[in-house]
Amino acid sequence: MTRNGLSREAILRWLGGVEKIFTWHEGYDRAVREIAAEKRCPLLDVRKDFLALGDYGEYICADGIHPNRAGHRCMEASLERYAALA
Repeated sequence: MTRNGLSREAILRWLGGVEKIFTWHEGYDRAVREIAAEKRCPLLDVRKDFLALGDYGEYICADGIHPNRAGHRCMEASLERYAALA
């Protein structure tokens, strides 16, 4: 079970299976990049940092989409590196 009583199986069925999760991530990434370009705002590319981890499964919640605590720490490190460059 995940938060709010949703099961991992139900979420994966809705997403289309584990093999489709990467496609969802790509879609979100593309949308965020388009909006950032449209609005002319800087983009913190945390997806790049997740992909650099190799097997980033331990950084993602059971739903396959959202970061867990370790994933949020990865995002925090990305933000700290980004802020240091500013």
